[in-house]
Amino acid sequence: MSEMIDAYRTCELATLTRSGSPVAWPTTGLRLDDGTFLLTTSLGYPQKAFNIRRDGRVALLFSDPTASGLDEPAQILVRGVAT
Repeated sequence: MSEMIDAYRTCELATLTRSGSPVAWPTTGLRLDDGTFLLTTSLGYPQKAFNIRRDGRVALLFSDPTASGLDEPAQILVRGVAT
């Protein structure tokens, strides 16, 4: 499964707004050797970081296999707590 995740170039990061509603945006990330994910966000769009600071519950959806080289990729959902 980790090889398939590594092949994806983007994923959707879902965080929670102040009201508790989920909001998802595409992001780019890297799975580290310890299994954690390092995600990037534009300096002009820091809302994802603000949401995580307030409530660390997040989800990553790997669903767009563009440029992954995978023939029949599965969609992968990863849920956890971000720091």
